[in-house]
Amino acid sequence: MNRRKTDIEHRRRALLEMIRQANGEHLDFDQLSSLLKISPVTLRRDLSVLQEEGVITRGYGKVAPV
Repeated sequence: MNRRKTDIEHRRRALLEMIRQANGEHLDFDQLSSLLKISPVTLRRDLSVLQEEGVITRGYGKVAPV
C-alpha cells in the first residue's frame, strides 16, 4: 500500500475516533477540519466515505457513529 493511501486511511480513522468520542455532542465542522488540517471539501469527502463504509450516519448538521 502506498504512503498516500495509508495517510488518507489514518486521517479517516482519526476522524471516526473524534466522532465516537463526541458521544452525540455537536462537532463543529470548521474545528474538525482545522484539527485534522484538511479543507472542508476533504472533510466532506471523508465523511461521505465513512458513511458509504457504514461506520457513521449523517443527517442535516449532524454525524454519529453506527
